[in-house]
Amino acid sequence: MSSGAVKRMHMIKKVGISVIAVLFILSTIQFPRLVFAEGSAMITLSNNEATAPGEEFTVNVEITNNPGFCGAAFEFRYDTNTLELVRFISEGLMKGGTLENPAESVIGFISGTDINDDGLLFSAVFKVKDNALTGMYNIEMDVRQGRALNFVNSDRDVVEVIFIPGFVIVTGNNEPQANNDDQPNPDQSNNDEPGQLTDPNDNQPTNNNPIRDTSRIVAVSPNGSEREFLMRNNGSDREYSFDDGISWTRVPDDGIITTPEGTKISIDGKGESDYTVENLPPALASTSPNQTLIAGVPLQAWIAIGLVSVAAVIVLFIMMRRRSGVLNAAKSTRSVGSKKASQGNKQSRR
Repeated sequence: MSSGAVKRMHMIKKVGISVIAVLFILSTIQFPRLVFAEGSAMITLSNNEATAPGEEFTVNVEITNNPGFCGAAFEFRYDTNTLELVRFISEGLMKGGTLENPAESVIGFISGTDINDDGLLFSAVFKVKDNALTGMYNIEMDVRQGRALNFVNSDRDVVEVIFIPGFVIVTGNNEPQANNDDQPNPDQSNNDEPGQLTDPNDNQPTNNNPIRDTSRIVAVSPNGSEREFLMRNNGSDREYSFDDGISWTRVPDDGIITTPEGTKISIDGKGESDYTVENLPPALASTSPNQTLIAGVPLQAWIAIGLVSVAAVIVLFIMMRRRSGVLNAAKSTRSVGSKKASQGNKQSRR
């Protein structure tokens, strides 16, 4: 085999190894998957409005699409600087078998048989502390310590569940606090009491709620008039509300929303509108575009995998053609050499 053919073979091997390495890396990437798995139970917390400091309010916890459970341990997460869990009301499906610890924001349940009905599980009574600031405060619930085995059926199988958080709107005596870098979010706190999560990356208090960064936004018209509304980031989209969080609407891609009166508000300062938002909090300034998911994997990932696979097939095809060419050349060389040797033998015999 000639030196040129050897170099080509080494180059092809290097390209093939690179393609294989890329495919291996892609196989190890954890692409995002759909959160709402089909067949999962859904537990929803109710919302409360216009609650003043010192007042109590009740959060109803309901289950739908219940596959059956006999054991549970739940915990609440909320802003303990603003809210206090006072007591549980076990009048629903979990009546008669609860283990309650309001001080730790924990409630448990044990039953000898599976509970298969949909409806109210139990209720939790909260109190707004006297020093509470005006704002919207998220209340969420999860299995105790995030352990799936804290929600099981009589066969000791884990029951898959999706939690839908609730919120309460507190009407304190102060002005609403904006959610930006200069003014901390009122529905966050900076202690490690039960019901709190703290982000170690920036030492800023965070709420482990997928619905986050709720802020009261002020839009201004050219003549100086103002229009207030609520905005939040639900993890994939921005949403707005003109009725203090009772209902939410997704912000269109062009960033122009319409008020109940029919006027237009530009969220991002683009396009023609009657009002423009100034100093939008960074967390609400933009949002990730919606992704098309196929089998829980973004379409872009499938395209990338397809392109790499096609490239790998092309490289392998080239390698096979090159290898075939090299072998044919080697055979031809050997054939020519054999013929010359044969002719030489004949001449020597003569």
